[in-house]
Amino acid sequence: SAAAAGRLAGDAPTPRAATTPRAQGRRAAAEALAVPLPAAAASLAEWKDTHHVHVPPMPSDTMPPTVGDLRHMVAERPNEAGLYPRFLAQFKGTRFGLPWNRLRWRGVLGRGGSSKVFSVGRAKHGSFPGMNLDELALRVTQAMPHASLDACITRAFAAMPRAVAPPVLRVLDEQESNGLMFSLKERGSMDLDTWLRKRYRPRSLSREVLAQAFNYFHQVLLSIGRIHRLGFVHCDVKSLNTMLMTQSEKAFLIDFDTLLRNDSEAQPTQFTWEYMSPQFLKSKNCRKDADIWSAGVILHELVFQDFPYSVRKDSNRSIVRREACEQAELLASHFAQMTTAWDEALAPMESVLVSDGLAHWAVHEVLKAIPQMFRKLFHAQAAAREGAFDDVVELAGKVAAALKHEKGGHPFYDDDCESTRSCSRSSSPGRRPSFEDKWRRFQVVAWAERTQGRGDRGRRPAGRDGGGARDRSRSR
Repeated sequence: SAAAAGRLAGDAPTPRAATTPRAQGRRAAAEALAVPLPAAAASLAEWKDTHHVHVPPMPSDTMPPTVGDLRHMVAERPNEAGLYPRFLAQFKGTRFGLPWNRLRWRGVLGRGGSSKVFSVGRAKHGSFPGMNLDELALRVTQAMPHASLDACITRAFAAMPRAVAPPVLRVLDEQESNGLMFSLKERGSMDLDTWLRKRYRPRSLSREVLAQAFNYFHQVLLSIGRIHRLGFVHCDVKSLNTMLMTQSEKAFLIDFDTLLRNDSEAQPTQFTWEYMSPQFLKSKNCRKDADIWSAGVILHELVFQDFPYSVRKDSNRSIVRREACEQAELLASHFAQMTTAWDEALAPMESVLVSDGLAHWAVHEVLKAIPQMFRKLFHAQAAAREGAFDDVVELAGKVAAALKHEKGGHPFYDDDCESTRSCSRSSSPGRRPSFEDKWRRFQVVAWAERTQGRGDRGRRPAGRDGGGARDRSRSR
C-alpha cells in the first residue's frame, strides 16, 4: 500500500490508526482483493504494473496474516484468470502457517475436494534437513479423522518391495497445525493432463511424443494391476491423478485417499463422472472393472486428445448419474461394433509414424494393438474387462516398445543374418533365423558376458552337433 511504501521510504508518519503493521497488512490485502484481476493479467506482477501499484517486499513476520486468512486461502477458488488473489497477496514467498521454518510458499498446483496442493521450496539462504530438492509438493487438508489416509497408504506402498507395490511419490513429513493437515511430498514435474495439453498437440505430434505417451500409459496399467493384486481398487484413476517425472519418464498414481478394498460395500466419496464405468454408476460400488474402464478413458485421451463423452453439470446427482450411465453404455456398444472405421480414425497417427521413419512392421503393430486395447478396456461386461486386463498390459508394452524402436528390422526377427556376427554359419543369407539359430545366438552372447573381464577363457557353449570348443568356426 502507499502507507507502507511511504513508511519504508522515510516519509512523514501516517495517522496512528494505520501505523500498526497488522492494520497496514489488512488494508493492503483488502485493496488487492477488492480490485478484480483482469483476464489478460497472467500474474500479480502484471496486475501491479497495470494499476501502477508498487509494494516493496516485506518480511513475513512484519505483517503476518491471521489463522482465518490461512483457512480462507486453503478454501479459495481461482478467479476468471485462473489466479488465486489471496494467496498471491498474502502468502506467496512467506513462511506463515507452514510447520517448517525453512520452507516458503511458492505457488498453487491444484485443488480438489477439501484439499489443495501447493508448491513449496527452501528459503534463499536456508536448507531442509536431509533433502536436496528445491521444490516440494505440499497437500493441505482440513483436519478430519481421515485427513492423513493418503499419506498412510503412500507410506505403506513405499515400504513394500518394488515388484509388489505400485511406485509412489514419497511422503517426507506430515504435521497438523491450526486445524489443518500438512503433508509434504516429493513433487512430480506435472500431471498427465497438463502434459497432454502442452506436448500432445496435433501440429507438434511426433513419434517421440507418442512413445512417451504410451510409456506413461503402460506404467499406469502396471500400477493399477499391482493395486488390484494387493486386493484394493483406486476408484479415481484419471490423468489428473497421474504425476509424471518427465526427465526419467516415470508415471505415478496419487490421491490414495479414495482407495477401497475390492470386496468393500463402502461407496467412494470422490470420483469423476467421465471416468466411471456403467456398473459403478448403477450399483455405486467400486470394483476392479471401474479402474480398468478409467484406464480406457485415459487411452482415449492419448489417441483422440479428448474425452469419449461429456457429462452435463447439474445439481441433481441422480440425473447426472443416469445420463453418464447411458453415455457409457453407448460407448461400450460403439467400440464393440466398430470394425472398419479404425483406418480412418487412426489415419492421423499413421501419417505421423510413417513421416517420422518408423519401420513398417512397427506401424502395423501399433495400429493393430490400439483397437484391441479399446475393445478390451471398454467391454460391456465387467468380468470380461477384468479377464482381459493382463492382455491389455502386454499390448501397451508392445506398443511402447515398437514406438521406441530405432532400427528398420524387427528386434527379434532380423532377416539380415550375415551382418550379425553371432549368427550361426548354418543360417543362409536371406533366410529368417530358426529357433535354433536364435537360441545359439543367445548362448554365445551369454557366454561372452560371463567370461568378459574374468581372465579365463571359459568353455564355449556346445553347438547343435555337440562339437563345442573343438570346432572354433562353428562356435563363432
